[in-house]
Amino acid sequence: MGMVSLLLQAADIPAQFVADGEWKHDPTGSIDTDHEGNVNNVIYPKDLQPTLASAAMSSVGPEAT
Repeated sequence: MGMVSLLLQAADIPAQFVADGEWKHDPTGSIDTDHEGNVNNVIYPKDLQPTLASAAMSSVGPEAT
């Protein structure tokens, strides 16, 4: 699973992903349909977890053991 940095906010965050050149949503995640009929995943502020930037960074190279 990938990780993305987002600013904490009070509003729900609509999200889609590009796969095979097309915008798609994850049917297993929370979804909502916007006013234009687009189906989006929804990231709720309560589900975001603050992290320290340094905790997500590593200085270890790919060949390290």
